[in-house]
Amino acid sequence: MDENPPPPPPVTKVRAYRRLPVPKLTIPTIESIRAKGTFSASDSSVVPSPSSASTQISLRAPKRTCWQKMDHVLTPYGFDSLGEFLSVLFHPRKRGEKDLRSRSHRHTVAAFLKGQSKITMADIIPLIFNHHHSRPKRRDADQYSAAFSPTKPLSHIRYARPCLSSWATRLVGDRIYYRVGQLARKNRTDARTCRHLRATTNKRTNSKDVIEWEDVAISVEELAALYQQEDEFLWYLTECFAASRKGGKVIARKIRPHPIIQVGAISSFITSRNRYASGDLGLPLGLWLFACLVA
Repeated sequence: MDENPPPPPPVTKVRAYRRLPVPKLTIPTIESIRAKGTFSASDSSVVPSPSSASTQISLRAPKRTCWQKMDHVLTPYGFDSLGEFLSVLFHPRKRGEKDLRSRSHRHTVAAFLKGQSKITMADIIPLIFNHHHSRPKRRDADQYSAAFSPTKPLSHIRYARPCLSSWATRLVGDRIYYRVGQLARKNRTDARTCRHLRATTNKRTNSKDVIEWEDVAISVEELAALYQQEDEFLWYLTECFAASRKGGKVIARKIRPHPIIQVGAISSFITSRNRYASGDLGLPLGLWLFACLVA
């Protein structure tokens, strides 16, 4: 008898297959495609099972808050500071310089600066100016005293609030200088309100600025209306100097009304810039003073 019996025959595994019914697919015809325009999934008779549809995982990321978006903008893109980011964002391209900005960059900045976005510059400026980090402390005397400074270089002012106020002070000062110069050079065509007056003894000149004694008249109310119409900006500034306010609104006093003071101030400014512009208040006051001395 053999010590090692022969191995048993291998077991053959038989797989049983069951034929599943094949779903019937409806192939759209050319006429149906032309009638509907495009073929959609609703044209097919295959309907996904509810169990498979309910177990699908949504691949859409959750909606981020504005604070999460801010971290995404400032952190990953490699800007050293917010100032560098803003300087690149509002980069003013010079004439003849190659524009390296993308189309989206240009259109986004243009829409914001033109006020075509939901948040405009009228919302941003108060946020910067009134932010508590934009105001220097009193112990920082150099920065604290720089507010509304007309001489301190803007590059030496670190805090945003005094820097904005100093920039606005110089902008308003330059505008005042320009507007007073325009008023001093501009002459009115009406002889009644002519600013550059001329006189002649022989009447042989054809200048339109020559007036007669009948044309010399003064009306403070008329001058006030002319100044307010010609330059509303300068009238507003002198009103801030002379007018009283109550509850934030300008009030006119019966004694020492501010329009008279404004007319005298603006006329003095004009005469100071142009000695020939004496028709507003200079010549009438000179005639009045001469008449008082003679009398």
